[in-house]
Formats: sequence, structure tokens, C-alpha cells
Amino acid sequence: MFAKAIPVLGLILASALIGSVDAFWRMNCAVIQTGRVDPIVNPGKLAAHAHTIIGASNIGVNATHDSLLNSACTSCEITADKSAYWTPLLYYEHANGSFEEVPHAGSVVYYLGRGANRANIQPFPKGFMMLSGNSALRSYDNTTMTYSNSQYKGRPIADRVSFNCLDVAPMAEQPWMFNTSCRNGMRAQIHFQSCWNGVDLYKSDNSHVAYMSAIDDGICPPTHPVQLVHLFIETLYSVSSIVTSDGGKFVFSQGDPTGYGFHGDFQNGWDMDVQTVAVQNCANTDNAGQISACPILQASQTGAYRENCPEMPAQIGEPVHGTLAKLPGCINVVNGPANAASTDMSCPAGSILSPISTTKDSTPRATATAAVGGSFGLDGYKYLGCANDTAGGVRTLNALRTVNPTNMTVEYCQAYCMSKGYRYAGVEFGQECYCDNSINPTA
Repeated sequence: MFAKAIPVLGLILASALIGSVDAFWRMNCAVIQTGRVDPIVNPGKLAAHAHTIIGASNIGVNATHDSLLNSACTSCEITADKSAYWTPLLYYEHANGSFEEVPHAGSVVYYLGRGANRANIQPFPKGFMMLSGNSALRSYDNTTMTYSNSQYKGRPIADRVSFNCLDVAPMAEQPWMFNTSCRNGMRAQIHFQSCWNGVDLYKSDNSHVAYMSAIDDGICPPTHPVQLVHLFIETLYSVSSIVTSDGGKFVFSQGDPTGYGFHGDFQNGWDMDVQTVAVQNCANTDNAGQISACPILQASQTGAYRENCPEMPAQIGEPVHGTLAKLPGCINVVNGPANAASTDMSCPAGSILSPISTTKDSTPRATATAAVGGSFGLDGYKYLGCANDTAGGVRTLNALRTVNPTNMTVEYCQAYCMSKGYRYAGVEFGQECYCDNSINPTA
């Protein structure tokens, strides 16, 4: 909050809570890129199927840790995390054979302190990459189990995937798309591996990592002794926005109408100093997931992640949004229960490939840190600090409000408030400006 000879900038950010006794932090994210991009499985090439990607703006077919870290912005609310995370697009296959994109309604990424060795969990190392799930699965695999011993029981690795139908009445989660009539959306969820061999940053067969015995808890196998912070991602699909009266079905972009083939990818792009301190100090602290309870993360938290870092132009020259005649790529819909064959999810030799645009990596945007009581912005304005709005809906500054989604700056807000005769100015969410001649004492 800034004030004229006391101008003011008030940034109000709130983190939602989840009920759990486990220590973790979580962050909300929006889409940054959509298309057949997968720099882990298909570096420098077209991916087999389309993904929705959240995170660093430099994500592309040639992305590396360094290029991600140098992104101008991230579509997640912790700006020190320039990682990229991605999951498949969801479509609705209509009875006439067309495919309608299901809106992506946002993702939540969790970093959790889990496991019997949680006191020694490590951050993801620089250059680390992994994927979880099997895109070819079309039925529940109850034979492939996690590591176990006499004390810790294993479980099917298929339990890494779960679906939650958000409707009026709660429903038990299942490892497949058991119900798509979900008034508040269908949430696809995936746990990642938390055990690392300590050597390889990535292996194409994903053998550099392993699941804990209970997937989200338990012990690591002796072959993978390094306990990493546990990664869990929720992706919300707005299934209720699709008209389904023609009797079609929902299908993931790799041709999966079951959900058993749901999967996720992670490419580390963290500021390593920030991630290291956060894992050491916050992943094992029971703080209900609040970023505000972790100072090293709160320092780069923003509620305007969606506005500050909107979806980037598509790198792949083919349609993925709206209604399509076919799924992007050379994808066949396979109902199962047998796994999809590689020929069902890849283009044959000699196929005409969609063009890949050459992109220019950005560099981090310059930021400024204001000292409380110091001058900031237009002449005569001093920075007073941040203030929280009250739960009762009474704001810190209440007299006047304006919104500018494209050109909002501290100086813009200060000039606007001053022109209207107000001495206090506060910016929120990167696009909202509030003015007043006094500060609400209850804020």
C-alpha cells in the first residue's frame, strides 16, 4: 500500500486451506502452453499427444532447467518456481465423431513431507525430470506393486492415479473416470515417485525413480535410497460445461476413454536456493498448506499468476482448442481393457508432421523490492507495506476501485488515485487499484 506523502500499495493474497495433518505447501496454477509439447519424452520433436502445461513461460520442445529458470514468468503463484508440469488434454467425443475440448479449470500442485524417512527428504536436483503414469493403460493393473517388506505393505502402482467427481454429494475417489456428471468439475489426480537412485537426473524408462511403498507414504526401496519431497498434482476439468446429450464420451488426448492412462510430467525449474530452504523448513511443518506460513515461499507469492503470465502462443502449428475433426496427432481411441498399442498413439513413418515454431526464450522480468517507509513510485509517495482485507468483506481501501488487466502498475494506480483526490493507493492481483483517504482500522 502507498500513500501520497503517504501513498500506499496493498497486495492481498489468500491461500485456501485443506484439511490434513500432513505437512505440505500447495500452489495454484493456470495453463501456460497447450499442444503436443513434451521436452522430457520427445525433446526437440513433436510429442505423440497434446498436453496442458502449467508453469514456466519458456516451456517448449527444447526446454531445459536453465531455460525454464530464465522464464519471464510462471503461471503458478510461487514465482521462484519456474518448473513445468503437464497432463493430457481432455476432450468429449461426440456421436458424430468430432472432439470438443473440455475447458481446463486450473491445477493445484502439492509439495508434501511424506514417508518414513521424511526427516531427510531432499529437494529435486537441478536438471531433474520424471513422469508418473502409463498413457497406454486402459484397465486397472493390480499385479504391478510397489516395494514392500515385512513392516511396510506395498500396493498397486495403479493407485497413483485417482479421480474425484465434484458434485453435490461427495463420492469415493476411484482410479478411473467412474463418473463424469460432475456439477463442479472432474478432478484428475496423480502422485509422483518420491524415491530417487541418487545418480540419474532422468532415464527414458523412468527407472531413476520409484514409488514409496504406499505411493504417498511408506518407505523407499534399497535401490532408490534418496527420499525426495512428494509431488502431487490435481487437474480440474470443467466437464459440466459440455453438452453430452448426444451420448458421446470423454476421452483423454492419448485416446483414453477410461482414465487409467492418465499421467503427469515434471521438469524442475526451481530457484534451487529457494526450493532447498522450503523443503528443509516448510515441507515437514504442519501449516495447512499455506504459502504464507513459509517465509521463503511467501517472498515470491502472487495471486495474479494468471494475469501476470497468460497462456503463451502455441508452439505447434495445429489446432488443439475448440471442436476438432480428430484428436491432435495420429491417435486412435482405444476402449480397453487391453492396453493401447504404440501404433494407436503415434504417427507412422512418412506422415506429414505439424510444424514446430522456433521460439525465443525470455529472461526473468525485473522486480523491485520496496522498503517500508521509503519512497516508491511517483514523487511524494511512500511505501506503507502490505495489508490483509478482513473476512467481513471490508477492504483496506474502500473509496474507489479501477481495473486495468494489461497496464496496471504501481505508478498507474498512484496517478489514478491522485487524479481522483485520494492520497492512498493500493494494487492487488496485478490489475486492481484501490483508493481512499484513510485506511480501514480493522484491516
